[in-house]
Amino acid sequence: MTPLYHSNIFTVVTRSGPGRLDARSTLLATGWEATASINAATATFIISDASWIVCRSPGAAHNGSRAVPALAGVAAGLGSGPALRAAAREEGDVPYRLLVECVKGIIQSETYLFGERGFSDAETFEKSWKENYTGSCRRYSDRSYEGRSWYEHVANRAWSDLLFTRAKTAVVTEHTDGSADIAGSFTDSYHELDSRLSVVGGVITAAQGAFLRAPDKICAESAAAVASLSGTPLASLGREEVVRRVGGHLGCVHMADLITHMLQTFADTGR
Repeated sequence: MTPLYHSNIFTVVTRSGPGRLDARSTLLATGWEATASINAATATFIISDASWIVCRSPGAAHNGSRAVPALAGVAAGLGSGPALRAAAREEGDVPYRLLVECVKGIIQSETYLFGERGFSDAETFEKSWKENYTGSCRRYSDRSYEGRSWYEHVANRAWSDLLFTRAKTAVVTEHTDGSADIAGSFTDSYHELDSRLSVVGGVITAAQGAFLRAPDKICAESAAAVASLSGTPLASLGREEVVRRVGGHLGCVHMADLITHMLQTFADTGR
């Protein structure tokens, strides 16, 4: 077994001053070292400035840095996709992916900002999330399920200027017969999950997922859907297809996110 490629993405969201937050996402991989950042208002999530820097890239071809003024005035939330995609036309794939990670982190930080975001209390905020995120994952889509509240899940985490942290890791190893394994882990302030994929000749031959930490027990039930990826050619697995195959609205969006990161890491090996 030979290590072939590593890829790690670290995202941190912090308060940067009164009414302000800073989201920073860093890619540290065998072929890349890059960071993107977004500054936004806590009350509105409206972006004041965004930028990126690539310190290391294959052949130094993508090294450089720049501000992204096109994102100023955009609210960093679920509706920011078109603006991010428009910016990506000039910024390139890696800066785009890292800017998306910043937005994801800002959305997740709302747990500790509900008062500034205009919600009267935690219960009202959680009710809003249940309504707005129906269709996004198993926990919010199964309306008949009544598990523990979100704030019960995060009760043991102190509220501070460190609003949210996330790490996604993927490691590709190659065997002497040419087959490969992809190991992935996803850890953040609220979740901890794992996936393993085996690849032979461009086809996934085995797939599994597991949860170590999740908001509720219903989340862990979606891990079984990862096995459906077995027998699938890698070339057919764009992000939307990964989401569909691992359960869609009755799966876990974070598991789909992890597996997408794993597949991107495998693609970065050039195999």
